[in-house]
Amino acid sequence: MDNDAKNISVENDAIEMPFTEDTGDVFEDAKPETDPIEMPFEEITTEEEKPTIEEKIEVPSEPVVETPIETPIVETPAVETPVEPEVVEPVVEETPVVPTEEVKEAPVTGPIIDERIINNPIYNKKVSDSQVEDRVGPGLSLSENSNMIIDDRIKNNPAYQNVSFDNSDVKVDAISNNKDVIQKDKKSVFGKNVFSLKHKSILLPVIAFLFAVVLGIYLFISSSQAKTVNLIRISEANKVGYMDSDGTIVVKSKYLSGTEFYNGFAIVKNDNNLYCVLNGKGAFEVPCGNYTYIGLYDGKYIASKITNGGLKQALLNKDLDNITKFKYDNISYINNGIFTFRRDATVGVLNSAGKEIYKFELDEVDDKNIILEVSDSKSKNKYARIKVNDSTTIVNIDTGKEVYKYTLNEVSVLDNNIFSIKDPEKENNTYIYIEDDEVKFSTNQYKVIRIDDYNSNIALCIKNNSKVDYINLTNSNIINNNDNNEYYYNDGIVLEKTHDFNLNTDVYNIIDYTGKIGSFSSINPVDKLFYNGMLKVIVYEDKYNYINTKGKTISNKSYDVADNFEENGYAVVANNEKYGILDTKANEIVSLSYAGIEQLDKDLYKTLKEKYDLELFVFKADNNKLGFITNKNKEYIPATYNSYEMVDNDYPFVKVYYGSEPVLLNLVNKKEINIDNDSNIQIKDNYVIVNNKYYNYNGKLIYSAK
Repeated sequence: MDNDAKNISVENDAIEMPFTEDTGDVFEDAKPETDPIEMPFEEITTEEEKPTIEEKIEVPSEPVVETPIETPIVETPAVETPVEPEVVEPVVEETPVVPTEEVKEAPVTGPIIDERIINNPIYNKKVSDSQVEDRVGPGLSLSENSNMIIDDRIKNNPAYQNVSFDNSDVKVDAISNNKDVIQKDKKSVFGKNVFSLKHKSILLPVIAFLFAVVLGIYLFISSSQAKTVNLIRISEANKVGYMDSDGTIVVKSKYLSGTEFYNGFAIVKNDNNLYCVLNGKGAFEVPCGNYTYIGLYDGKYIASKITNGGLKQALLNKDLDNITKFKYDNISYINNGIFTFRRDATVGVLNSAGKEIYKFELDEVDDKNIILEVSDSKSKNKYARIKVNDSTTIVNIDTGKEVYKYTLNEVSVLDNNIFSIKDPEKENNTYIYIEDDEVKFSTNQYKVIRIDDYNSNIALCIKNNSKVDYINLTNSNIINNNDNNEYYYNDGIVLEKTHDFNLNTDVYNIIDYTGKIGSFSSINPVDKLFYNGMLKVIVYEDKYNYINTKGKTISNKSYDVADNFEENGYAVVANNEKYGILDTKANEIVSLSYAGIEQLDKDLYKTLKEKYDLELFVFKADNNKLGFITNKNKEYIPATYNSYEMVDNDYPFVKVYYGSEPVLLNLVNKKEINIDNDSNIQIKDNYVIVNNKYYNYNGKLIYSAK
């Protein structure tokens, strides 16, 4: 028997082969995990000696799949007056040819018989019908020439009346894992694959299950979207209400006050001065009076309510779920997601996750106030001074770890993790720089210290005589330590100018905190300052190029006009009075084909890129009209305007002019709102107010305040 034989289920002494619905292949997963069942044939002499199938078949340790006898479902023509059938060319799928003499290429003309049955020795001898029934069960017989087991129900079925059961053709397809699978030829005489009603009955539950899953996902998404709908606040007769973006009133103007919607919620106060929270449907998310106070601070809510311990406060997240218990006497927001708290005789600090990262136990005579000030920094670690009872320390605001001992001296907070400690006995303050929970640099030799670029690891230290030292914060060394050389600093890069007397030429060394990283000569810098990693240089008379921090020019091209690179990594360049945009890899991302190019304000540019994935520049066409073009060299908004002005860089709007007539232009969807030169304009997250008229972002007038 084939070592990879498929599973044969035996029930009611009948053998049934499972087929797939599409091809008739034996199910791959029907293979038993135990050794194949061997069924040796022994000649039967007498009725008493006749073995039963249970005595001859070794039952595998794993349970076999029990399948009830089912009459195969086949499509048979109804008994009707013959109708000329439509001739359809059959589609014959190509079947890979297995190079073996045992493969028969003739199409299947009979039932599909598992090769394990054909080759089993138990069926190699001719036996009587009674012997077959005794061995393989009632209702089964062997074909006369092929020794195949044939279910009498198949032989007697009218659909098989033209099928010969004596010379059934089978095809063995050897697959990659050497398992022989008996396949019914696609070009079957029955027209369709034979499959069991059992498989058909599975379809309805599966379809129902899939429908339920899809419906559940749809309802979940719909619920989530409804929850985060931000309605538009309106005011009428000194009362606050809300409408949707189409101008439909959702909440009538009936509240004493109300906030703008945030993350699908708005806080309102009713006529009884009770706080309530509305959701995007205008219904109560938090009923009036549940909280004695609730306010939004940097994406977190501070809420107060009456508890068994009295009036207490807690922090809630943006979904109004508690992230602390109602156990604090007072919570105050500072900045950078940091809160201070007071609880009985304890004061401390809560981080943005609501964790108490710092606590200080007070005596009865102590002042119960706590002062916290955070250093504004791009560092992964942020630090703050905490002052309690005239004593100050410095802590990591994420972990609460103290990184500087308590002092009674006055401590001032500077940017980029620099702190100034005043010592009355010394002329200069002591400046300390903190990183990785350590004081990395400390000095009292300078009047002022600052870090312009945090990632540079370079501090500008100004002496009392106004001389500037560039200090490497990683080793406290002075970079500009040669009085014979000239030094220039910007954007985290020090440019050192020296002279090679042998070559009689100036040499420029490019230095960062790691040391010398590049140099160049024979080229003169324009202003000797790097901007965003690029230095503008004169390559020859009135022609400009750029040098990178390795001291290499970025291309062989030169330009009549070359602006400094902006923070976005782009610079305006021009040749022959035609302007375009250059990136740091010397790619002209906007072709030099315009009468003028201008970069947007850096904050507006950042808003468009981060919120809308849109990078825009202002271009001037040959007709001297202005339009807007993308970093993909696509004219996004045609050149139809005479001029433009900034309005609010946090939102995607600019004021543009048709001659002297202004309009408010949405740079994302290109919609315009008519305004006057003296219009009072307020731009919100999802609507615009112009002289008490409300417009949505599509420019549609949706409400006029009375």
